[in-house]
Amino acid sequence: MLLRREMVCMMGRGRGGYTEKQIWYLDSGGKKVRDRGAISVAEFYMDMGYECVFRKEHPPGKSYDLTIKSSDDSLYIKNIEVKQVASPSISQFAKNIARAFKQLPDYSNCVAALYLKNFKNNEIGLKFAQAGFDEAVRKGYVKGKVEVWFSDKTRIFMN
Repeated sequence: MLLRREMVCMMGRGRGGYTEKQIWYLDSGGKKVRDRGAISVAEFYMDMGYECVFRKEHPPGKSYDLTIKSSDDSLYIKNIEVKQVASPSISQFAKNIARAFKQLPDYSNCVAALYLKNFKNNEIGLKFAQAGFDEAVRKGYVKGKVEVWFSDKTRIFMN
């Protein structure tokens, strides 16, 4: 008989990643994932049919949060650093873009993803995201691709 922890790890888990939503997730180092923003974005990708690998944290030079692969684990798609934006502050949005790019190893196959848990993809959410992105561009924070995910499971690309 499998222990509950072993059952959760095996269900929906491909070769090193998850393809189905779980009650909780383990990172590549075997620790429970606690980052709600990373979990939300990963679940959005799982809903689209991708496999998501939660990356082990490496303090102090912390690495990115997720690796996204094709569902059969044959094709690497991209690495993602997720920042959850809870504050309705445009400058905080821009700072989160800067923080995300500091954690990415390179900018060619990597994405800074901002999860706006308090915004939907409507006029207010789009204006907020655009204003924050524009400030990040003005301050030189944008180094590559930026995705913005909304609470209604939609995303926009800011580049």
